[in-house]
Amino acid sequence: QIISQSTTNSKGETIVTAFKYPHDYAATTGVIGAMKDRNMANAVIEKLVWKKGSGTQVYLLSGIKTTYGLTSNKVAATGKYSTIINQPVLTTNPFNTVQNLYEPRLFFTGYDTYGNLTEHATTNGMKTAYLWGNMGTLPIAKVDHASSRQIFYQSFEEDATASTLEHKTGQRSKQVPGSYSIPSGNKPSFAGNYILSYWAKVGTSPWTYKEKLFQNYVPGNPISTDAINGYLD
Repeated sequence: QIISQSTTNSKGETIVTAFKYPHDYAATTGVIGAMKDRNMANAVIEKLVWKKGSGTQVYLLSGIKTTYGLTSNKVAATGKYSTIINQPVLTTNPFNTVQNLYEPRLFFTGYDTYGNLTEHATTNGMKTAYLWGNMGTLPIAKVDHASSRQIFYQSFEEDATASTLEHKTGQRSKQVPGSYSIPSGNKPSFAGNYILSYWAKVGTSPWTYKEKLFQNYVPGNPISTDAINGYLD
């Protein structure tokens, strides 16, 4: 585990990069306590860069801090903070000095049941959403300017009731009598305009790509395909 590392620049100055981990904090309860109990010893909480001065003095150059929280009893990052230092800050205790210099940069606002990040937001409110597949092992989409509750994806690859007889992508599709509706827990939480896109196949006909527009959508209302009466992917 790297606690600190030093380099010498072209001016002969010694630049130190130092790290803090859960065991460097006194807390024994809360999320720090949980990280210690779960042996998350290598999770970097703070990373500082400074230039050595005379004696015990250093010139603080930058700092990055990651905050953590408990989500469904899982430890997950909740925020990213960093410093804007226009002039090096002279100090004898950089980790103490930096606490008043941190400014928020990112907020991690959503995770799935596998512990994967599904949404983050910048300080100006811009959100980015992520979709995961293959049992939560692979990222399949990143959507800027959207909440995770504004996007939906279903490949039916993890649906045990899906059919392997037909498929436009992957190895499975859903045999649907009538129409297919997005499950209640996946419907958009925000009003707006949405497009539901999908592939459909009826009998021996080829797969057909379709889009259905939902204008002025009201949260809670159903979002459904047109009649499928065949395979959906």
